[in-house]
Amino acid sequence: MKPRNWLDLAQNDIQFCEVMEQQLPQEYAKAGLCFHTQQAIEKLLKGILSANGRAPQCTDIYNLTEICEVFINADIPAGLLEISNTLTAWGNPLAVPEFDKETYDKAKALIAPLTEILNNEI
Repeated sequence: MKPRNWLDLAQNDIQFCEVMEQQLPQEYAKAGLCFHTQQAIEKLLKGILSANGRAPQCTDIYNLTEICEVFINADIPAGLLEISNTLTAWGNPLAVPEFDKETYDKAKALIAPLTEILNNEI
């Protein structure tokens, strides 16, 4: 998949989260917010890797972050590795994720810098 496609897909997840936050009480939106935040970050990381000739098949945020840092020397924002295991768990559509507002806020804050990295790579 091309980097631009990854960015477009990530932006769909980001917009979905924004709509859910605005229109639903948090207790109803939690599972969707967790899942789509994880999806956006996963797609941004895959877009960064794709822009550098890599096409990883994994969905583990920790592994994707490590690949970005080690193989393409990307300047991934600090804090992503710290919350990567929680994000990966949020990406499992068969599990009901435990909503952690602090992790969610950290993940949301990482989306803009990851988007900027990907935009610079395209």
